[in-house]
Amino acid sequence: MNSVIENAVNWASKLGFDEQWIKKIQAYDPCVELVPFDEKNKVLFAKKDLMLNLICYLNYCDIAEAYYTKKNIPQHILIDTLLDIKIWAYRHKEIFGEYGLKEINWTQNNIKGVLFRVGRLQYKFGKAYYWSRKHKLRIGEPILEIHIPRGERLVFSECEFSFSYAKEFFANYFPEYKYNHYTCGSWMLDDKTLPNLLSADSNILAFQDAFHVLLRVRKYDCIRFVFGEHKNSKNLDDLVTKTSFQASLKEHICSGKPCYVGYGILKDDYK
Repeated sequence: MNSVIENAVNWASKLGFDEQWIKKIQAYDPCVELVPFDEKNKVLFAKKDLMLNLICYLNYCDIAEAYYTKKNIPQHILIDTLLDIKIWAYRHKEIFGEYGLKEINWTQNNIKGVLFRVGRLQYKFGKAYYWSRKHKLRIGEPILEIHIPRGERLVFSECEFSFSYAKEFFANYFPEYKYNHYTCGSWMLDDKTLPNLLSADSNILAFQDAFHVLLRVRKYDCIRFVFGEHKNSKNLDDLVTKTSFQASLKEHICSGKPCYVGYGILKDDYK
């Protein structure tokens, strides 16, 4: 077997790809050559081959593994972080019915060591692009961005564990990185809309309450996250509602009411 394919299969197995995906990888061009890693993915974008994207990114896991080994970061953090490759590949197959990986603009973060999954949440090195005098947040200062991986139900107790674990993780493995704030931009921080649609014991509202929401931008990101990646404001009639929340959100949107992406910083209680 071609060494590029063999290594891709090896990593796919580590990340829990199922047998059908493994067979698709094994059946790819036996003469394939690895495209060298480039965080801008210029060559891969030019080739427009989603299976080649997947095979290359599975091979790029070696780069991440070498970095984690150098930093003595635990293996389970490596695997959890690299799971984004599987999550986005499966997501694409679910929506479009084809095998491969499209979201390489995002997964390059998982390879180059700027994003880590610590428990339920991901944390990415970044710089603040909004400010708050009250909370002493300055534009351009180093921060940790919080991201919410797909594929699992959000349970706030798991988020609390992640907040605590992240503080320990970055102190241990990146003591040189000085930051004061964790920030998050998400449809889940829409504190104008969601409190009216969700029950008081909602995990989403509990997550929202862990942040000071500093600003809101009118956007309908919630549609693709709640109803599916291929859904948007142009096909509202096609939105299938399986839960009371989906039904309430669809009614809200179809009546012309706004939704938002909220941007906030984690409250001191959780730092």
